Amino acid sequence: MNTGDGDADGARPARTADALPKAPLKWPTGKEWMAIVGLPLFFDCFLWMLGRERLSVVITGKSATLTYVGQCLEGGGHTTPPPSCYGRWQFADGSTASGTIHDSSVDYGDTVFASADRAYSSLGSAWSEAWPVYALMIMPVVVSAIVWVNHYRQDRRERTRQLRNPHADEPEPETGRTDSPGSPEERDEEAAAGGKETG
Repeated sequence: MNTGDGDADGARPARTADALPKAPLKWPTGKEWMAIVGLPLFFDCFLWMLGRERLSVVITGKSATLTYVGQCLEGGGHTTPPPSCYGRWQFADGSTASGTIHDSSVDYGDTVFASADRAYSSLGSAWSEAWPVYALMIMPVVVSAIVWVNHYRQDRRERTRQLRNPHADEPEPETGRTDSPGSPEERDEEAAAGGKETG
């Protein structure tokens, strides 16, 4: 018989997992925010203090033309410092700067990528020194995000389980054996044992 509910026999459709209640969203607490954001931020600030000269070049640097090159140091080996020169350069707006050129194969009139006190032969050369520091700065942020997302999903899964089965964690009552025997055979054995003791 069709009851008009959608099923021919009048039975209600089975309840799917999507229809079951889920625990509400739960944002991190103040201490959790300190762990998620504070620790990576502190670590990144420490790395910035150590490598700010390399990092700032790729942010503030721009093309410039060398107007003087001297005091070059040929190096690059395992026991010698990297090659470098002292130089002065001029930017497109007419401003000038001077400092260390981290390359010894440059000459007067060459175009370099420079900041206020450092210069490289190209932007790629500047990035080759800066990217390891940037990678170390990004790593704790990514790790912290992965750890928090995993913790959030596990916490919500556990709260959802408790919401759907509120009595699942309650201890079961003890069902120990009573003092009196349960079966007729046990009662007969008890009676026989009592007769022997009185005899």
